[in-house]
Amino acid sequence: MHDEACADLADSDMEGVIQLGASEDYANTILPPLLDEFAEKYPYVRVGLICGPSHALKQMLDQGGLLDVAILAEYESEGRLLKYESIVWLASKNYVYDDNEIPLAVYPDYCVARNSALRKLSDAGMKFRIAYESESSQLLKAAVQSGRAVSPVLWRVKTSEFDIIGTKEGFPELPHVPITLHRQTGKNNEILKTLEDYIVKAFATD
Repeated sequence: MHDEACADLADSDMEGVIQLGASEDYANTILPPLLDEFAEKYPYVRVGLICGPSHALKQMLDQGGLLDVAILAEYESEGRLLKYESIVWLASKNYVYDDNEIPLAVYPDYCVARNSALRKLSDAGMKFRIAYESESSQLLKAAVQSGRAVSPVLWRVKTSEFDIIGTKEGFPELPHVPITLHRQTGKNNEILKTLEDYIVKAFATD
């Protein structure tokens, strides 16, 4: 996955501990192969993973001590831009659109995907209700799979048992969200920089 330039950033005998923060969306998708490869190359570096919503991870970084680096899906002016990811409408394959009222499965009100979706629906004059609310993408997917709700989520949450619906089905187009990499203030060492380069490379080729 990574070229020689990335591999030459550090020797394989590098050692230390890094605490990485990421949402469940990334912990279940892009991070497992990345961390497996990093562990194989740097067996003496221990990477701990803390999962949580972006606003909570940002607080941990700002407070210091709990996290060294975090991947955030927020409109943050700081940090290293990894990519822009689209928010999509996730639906079951048997979902039938009811223009009387759209049942939604959403993250809590700190979530940029939720807030963007509600604003777009309101601007379009579409009626909706919050049918399910959870911090867990797995619980939201379960609600969607039942056919009783649709959910605004990052595109990577979609798996083969779901459909993505949009303007063709009468739903408003949703924006893209900047995904950024943030480091704890004052943290600057070769181990951390090496892991960050692995993360940047993984998002660039994802």
